[in-house]
Amino acid sequence: MCNLRVVFAMIFLISQLFTQSIAAASKPSPDEALQILVKGNARFISGQSIHPNSDANRLYQAGTQNQGDHAYATIISCSDSRVPVERIFDAGVMDIFVIRVAGNVVDTDEAGSIEYGLAHVNTPVLVVLGHKQCGAVTAVTHAVHGNGHALEINIPPLVDNIIPAVQRAMSMHPNVHGDDIIPHAIEENVWQGIEDLFMRSPSTRHIVTTGKAKVVGAIYDVGTGKIDWMPQAPVMQILSNVENNPARQTQAMAGGGHGKNFDPENVASHKSGSGHVKIEPAKISLAAEDTIDLLKTDWLSDAAKIPVQEITPQLSILFWIFIAILGIAAALTIIVFGTGMFKRFSLNMKLYTSYGSLVFLAIFLGSGGYLYIERINGAAHQETAFLELDMLANEIEALQNAYLLHGIENRSYGEKKVKEIKKLVKDFTDAFQSLKASGHLDATQLKGLSDMASQVADYDKDFERMVTAYHEVEKAKAQLDDLFEKMDLALEQMIHHHEAELVKMEASGANMTSIQRQTTLLKHLNEAEIYALRLSKDQTAFLFDKQAHQVGSMEKYMGQMKGYLKALEDELESETEKELLHDVEAELEQYQTWLTKVIKDEAQIMKFAAATTGRLHSIAANGEGLSHNAQLLADSMQKEGDMALIALIIISIISGSLLSVLIARGISKPINGIIKGMREGSSQVASASNQVSSSSQSMAEGASQQAASIE
Repeated sequence: MCNLRVVFAMIFLISQLFTQSIAAASKPSPDEALQILVKGNARFISGQSIHPNSDANRLYQAGTQNQGDHAYATIISCSDSRVPVERIFDAGVMDIFVIRVAGNVVDTDEAGSIEYGLAHVNTPVLVVLGHKQCGAVTAVTHAVHGNGHALEINIPPLVDNIIPAVQRAMSMHPNVHGDDIIPHAIEENVWQGIEDLFMRSPSTRHIVTTGKAKVVGAIYDVGTGKIDWMPQAPVMQILSNVENNPARQTQAMAGGGHGKNFDPENVASHKSGSGHVKIEPAKISLAAEDTIDLLKTDWLSDAAKIPVQEITPQLSILFWIFIAILGIAAALTIIVFGTGMFKRFSLNMKLYTSYGSLVFLAIFLGSGGYLYIERINGAAHQETAFLELDMLANEIEALQNAYLLHGIENRSYGEKKVKEIKKLVKDFTDAFQSLKASGHLDATQLKGLSDMASQVADYDKDFERMVTAYHEVEKAKAQLDDLFEKMDLALEQMIHHHEAELVKMEASGANMTSIQRQTTLLKHLNEAEIYALRLSKDQTAFLFDKQAHQVGSMEKYMGQMKGYLKALEDELESETEKELLHDVEAELEQYQTWLTKVIKDEAQIMKFAAATTGRLHSIAANGEGLSHNAQLLADSMQKEGDMALIALIIISIISGSLLSVLIARGISKPINGIIKGMREGSSQVASASNQVSSSSQSMAEGASQQAASIE
């Protein structure tokens, strides 16, 4: 039984080897595979695509057979949606092994995929397919020209392989400028991809050298569908140059070769291979956590308002004084009239008393109304004055915010705002003195006003410290600008020098290795300058709006810049340039020191700003509270005055009526007695007169009788 198993195993192995040899033999040659692609594209252009190998039978084969028995081409192309690879070659299922990546760049992932397509799927041709209007090449070209836009964090390391292609295109076509260089850069990017592949992949070099596969460059026109095939000679020249380049990758197999298995723990990180130098950014820290926390202070937003403690108006002392006076007057009236004292007054005294009572009521009523009107006017004046203090505080805050936003960038503007703030602070102090001198404030209001005056004095000191800090930042900013100009000038000098060297090399027909080394050096110089410009841009933005996240961006750009400068230390050969590079690195260290100081000072300024803004809010809240309470007091006074006036009028009417009745009674009673006495006297006189008349008549009669007797 054991022998039978061995026999069957041997038969199985032989059959597998036979099948693989037949499959390999059935694959087209590199030239034949290329012709299949050419003819497929011709059908696509003419609208006569046959869509081969796209039926159910092919799908069944895909599910049951090895793709290595069928695929005849490996193609690396751009991810652009305008480049549908199978369609433009009129290919079907299991015909093409496709790798797609933005800009058709070749790095670790792409090189590994190509190796799998050539060495395991056994495709006889590799096409590095660029295309017109490539967005990746366009973006890199704009960045090299210095007018690129912000990109997401993973895009720059994805497309950085394109930079040498763009720089080489610019060097080869010095009279072509702007976007006109992009078509040349697209072509150079295809050659760059082939070179990067050869530098990274010894197995690909071996497959091409032995004739098992061919590497071809091509460019696809997205507007016509036509593929322009690039010449084969440059491919072989690139391969020859790479074979002579000591920086090329020489280890073909993972795990050190010799048939060792794949070891996940021993895999180099992406983009770490020879031939494509990767930059290790330096670790930079420009601000401590407490500084970042200060920068996150939202000093322009409203601080928490101090709650206004509303007063509960009570009846004033004036009201109770009036009540007391009325009570005393009522008591005197009761005493005078209740005890009969008034009855004992003479008539003149009674008349004087009645007149005096009416005059007292009139004076009492008039003086009470006047005092209440004065109190109401005083409270209204206080309300207006405190409201003006609140408005002054808000105006100062608006000027302070304007100073914080633009004062350091515009010195004359900042000085103007400082003068305006100082004037308003003086107006504040004058308003305090005026209110104190008015004499209308009670103890509570005087205390509130005194607190506001103290807060304004503290604000004035804090603002002075903040302005001083701003001037310090202004000096530091001048240092930063000076250091950046020196660094940028030195980098520009080195860039111009190596651009000229690259032109000379290409004109003299120098070998590709020397040109590549010079291109890489130039790339690193350009990258260092680009990150320096980004750093300067973010520094300017930070000084404008003081956002905490900008510190992280500056740390990132400075770290990248230091990484490129570090790489240049090993790449520069001239001692003069090395000294110049060391000067740049020293200036960058100084720049970092000054920038760290500026960030910390700006954070302290934000702290001062938060304190001064909070103090202004407190002043405004106090003014608002005092104004509100003055309004409540005025309203209370008005109501109290109305109550007192109504009460006085009612009391005056009642008192006047009672006095009138009592006085009238007190005067009319004696007069009635006099009249009665006069009537009684008159009756007595009349009676006496009658008696006299009767006596006279009797005497007359007696005289008559006597006369008669005499007669």
